[in-house]
Amino acid sequence: MQEIFFFDDGPAPLPKKDVHIDHVKAHPYPDGKRVQVTITLSPFLEKPNLAIRINDHNNEVIVTAEVLEPISVTTEITLHIKPSSPQLSHSLIVDLYYEQDEPQDTKSVDFYPSGEAPTS
Repeated sequence: MQEIFFFDDGPAPLPKKDVHIDHVKAHPYPDGKRVQVTITLSPFLEKPNLAIRINDHNNEVIVTAEVLEPISVTTEITLHIKPSSPQLSHSLIVDLYYEQDEPQDTKSVDFYPSGEAPTS
């Protein structure tokens, strides 16, 4: 019987303790009400969980999402936001964790819901 391979030959998957977030990106839509979030992880043997949140300029949480056991190292999700002030910086924060454990990695990035930093 012929073997079927679903994954590319890439970096070797890492054990749970070594899995980390490689990159997070927030790409606001032109309407200022949605943000495409892209999260790239290191290759993994055991599927982690992701806790995602967006904080406004006052550091108040305006949206949260959980991605449980993603099947790929890259996760893309669109989050709907109601920015109180689209000209002020917001923060995307992503925590990587397993089961009920504390996050073993956290990455964040600032962005403007309007897509551009205000000019002075």
